[in-house]
This record gives sequence, C-alpha cells and structure tokens, in this order.
Amino acid sequence: MKIVFPKLYEWQKEVYDWFDIKGKIAVVLSPRQSGKSFLCLAELLKACSLPKTTSIVVEPTLAQSRKMFNEFVKLLDASGIIEKANESLLHIRFKNKSEILFKSAEQKDALRGYTVSGILVLDECAFIPQDVIDILLPTTTVHKASILICSTPLTSDGYFYTTYSEPDSDKKRSFDWSLYDRSELISEEQIEFYKRTYSRKKFTTEILGQFLNDDGSLFTNIEGCIESEPADLTENLYFGIDWGSGNGQDNTAVCCITHTGHMVFIKYFNDKTPTEQVNVIANLINQYNPIKITVESNSIGNVYFDMLQKKTKQRIIKFNTSNTTKNKIIDKLGVALENGDIQLVRDNELLKELRMYSAETTRSGKITYNAPSGYKDDTVMATAICWDSIFTNRGNYKISII
Repeated sequence: MKIVFPKLYEWQKEVYDWFDIKGKIAVVLSPRQSGKSFLCLAELLKACSLPKTTSIVVEPTLAQSRKMFNEFVKLLDASGIIEKANESLLHIRFKNKSEILFKSAEQKDALRGYTVSGILVLDECAFIPQDVIDILLPTTTVHKASILICSTPLTSDGYFYTTYSEPDSDKKRSFDWSLYDRSELISEEQIEFYKRTYSRKKFTTEILGQFLNDDGSLFTNIEGCIESEPADLTENLYFGIDWGSGNGQDNTAVCCITHTGHMVFIKYFNDKTPTEQVNVIANLINQYNPIKITVESNSIGNVYFDMLQKKTKQRIIKFNTSNTTKNKIIDKLGVALENGDIQLVRDNELLKELRMYSAETTRSGKITYNAPSGYKDDTVMATAICWDSIFTNRGNYKISII
C-alpha cells in the first residue's frame, strides 16, 4: 500500500531532502507549532523503508516516548506495513523486518547495548542529560548511522547548543526553523497571547525559538552557584523533603544544606514503597543529624510525616504547599541564586530542573511557578523548602524582583 503524507512545509522539506541514513547529523532548532514531531516520523519511515534496519527514538520522558509511539502507529495504522506494534515495550516491527524502538532518557544505563543501523533520533535533545547522550552516541558507530537531533532551544550550553553551533559540513548541518514564516501554523494573535501569558523563558524558547542566556531563565546565575569543593559537615545542617507518590511519576527528593548555604547533597528516587522511602530518609537523618527537617505536608505528605516522625526524635516541621507559599519559597531561592548566597552540588537532574523552571500568568492574573508539562520539579521544591527553613532562622532577608 502506498502511504500518502501531507505536504511538507518548506522548512521540513529542507531537512528531509538533505538528511539520509549515511552517517549524517542534522540538528533542527524548532519553535513550538513547527511540525518537528512530523519530521521525525517522516525520517523514521524513510529509514525503515530499507529492510532489516533498527532505528531508535529517544525522548526526555517515558510519557513523550509513548506519545511519539502512538502517533506513529496511528499514522500507519491502515498502511498494512506494520507486522507488530508492542505498546508495552514501545516497539514497532515492520513486515520488511525493520524496527523502531521508542526509548526514554529516564532509562539511562538500560539504553546501553543497542546498535542503530537506521537512524538515531534525539527528540527534545536540549532536555536530555549529557550522560544519557554519551550512552546513545556510540550506538551509531558500527553502521555509521545518521543522527537526527531536534529540540526547542534552552540555555546556551549543553550538547544540543554546542552541536547546533558547530560549523556546517558535508556530514553535519544545522537548521533554524525560527527564521521561516510559520504563520500557517501559528498566527500573530496566538503569538501575542503566548507573550502575555507565558514566562519570559518559555516565550523566548518555545515560541520565538531562541536560546537563553543565563539571564533569560527564571533562576539566574545557576552556573555561578555550582561548588567544586565539598561542604563542611561540621556546620549546622538543614533538610528539605518533597514527597513523591512512589509510582514512578515523580520523585521523592531530599536536600541537605549547611547554615552558610552550601549544599551537602540532593537525593531523589521513585522506585520505593512508602515504608522504604521513610526508611531511607530516616537513615539519612541519623547519618547527618540535621538540626531542622522540613517536609511537604500536602495530601500524601501527611501520611509520610507521621511515619517519619515515628522513626526519629528530631524536630520535623510541616510545609504546606499552596500557590502563595510556593511562590514565596521559589522567590527566595531565586534571590539566593542571583546573589550567590547558595552553593549547589553539580547534579544533572537538579540543574535541568532549575533551568527549565518557569513562571506563567493565569487568566485571573495570578503567577504560578511550575516545571513544563511532563517534567519534574521535585529537586527544585526540596531545595526551595530546605533553603526556606534556613531563611526562617536568619531573620530578615531582602527579597528583590526576579
């Protein structure tokens, strides 16, 4: 059966005509509403038109991998070329014995051992940690497979930015879709709406398609606050805890900071039962002996609080998260980062969450702080709760507008 695709837009066709599976690297900077996902699907189908090839698509999160898988299956559902589509494994096998694996950066070390003979697609690459990219790139070596790198931009650093910025050659080319007239997909009225309602960071990256310098983020001076030396454990220590549900959708995060603002550690996990989570944290409390422990108390947090309180005699304080209290502690953390009052450990998840964190204005005019849809903010919240607990022991603290 012949598959009829919708007409490619000019910016999509430019990539499609240049890119093949012979060792090329295409880097696509794509604002939202530009047809990035469809280009990925078209390139994957091109690769799978050759028999017995293996292509891999990697998304930042499992939810995004599942979404891409479902879009591909829906596109080809009536074509008759799919032999089997496994929704549990997110694996498609075609009748010509080619296959596509849909993977998530959250799988990390489980991504090792694959070999790509079709193409490797790194979708939303700016949000994939460097250590995961380091695992994936060697999968293309044996067959000299091509790599399609697509993303909305983020900060002016990291693998996506560096690769995009490298000079073009016969084997590597960067494409900037923000330079094209995309009014067929997004109107001026929509752009103005996003400008009014999105945070500066989100509007700049997702709608304008421009990289951020550090001052474009909600949190500024992040790199300037990363500490190379370990914190002094003889100082008074504070714990901040943001509870996760334990079902893999979010993390329980534990942050430890000294009274002078040096982060000792940030730990997070989502693979433990409630009892196991409490036991891990109780062991950390016994090991580090913090003078103050502040825990989120919303919903399931109250249950965890009671369980943890039975495990330790140390002081535990509840933090009730509302839009108002959340805004206050996020503002305090933002000021601390801007002024260099807090020193962070270099942790990929923490740094990613800090850089992605954004503010939005609701229709009623309220400002809300959140991670982008589908992403986590647990390490940010644990850090903000921990910093606030130190802040309340310091007396007055000047808050500026960020």
